Amino acid sequence: MTPTAIITARGEARVAAGHLWIYRGDVVEARAASGDTVLVRGPRGRIVGRALFSAQSQISLRMLTRSDEPADLDLWRTRLGAAVAF
Repeated sequence: MTPTAIITARGEARVAAGHLWIYRGDVVEARAASGDTVLVRGPRGRIVGRALFSAQSQISLRMLTRSDEPADLDLWRTRLGAAVAF
C-alpha cells in the first residue's frame, strides 16, 4: 500500500499558492512512517502531490511534487544535478 497523507482544505490551498511545507495542524490523516515519501491528497481525495513525511516535526509534510509525478530516483538525480550545477 502506498503511504498516504490527507490534508485539510487550508493545507491544499497553501500548496496551490506555492507553499512547500504542510504543518501538522493541516494533516487530517497519515498512513506512513517518518521518512516515507507519501502521496498527498486533499479532503475530497484529489491528488495534491508527493511529500516527505515526518511524524515528529511541526512541519509534517515537505512537498516534493505538486502532481502525481513519482518522487523516485530520477527526480532526486535531476534535482541534485541542478543544485550542483547552480
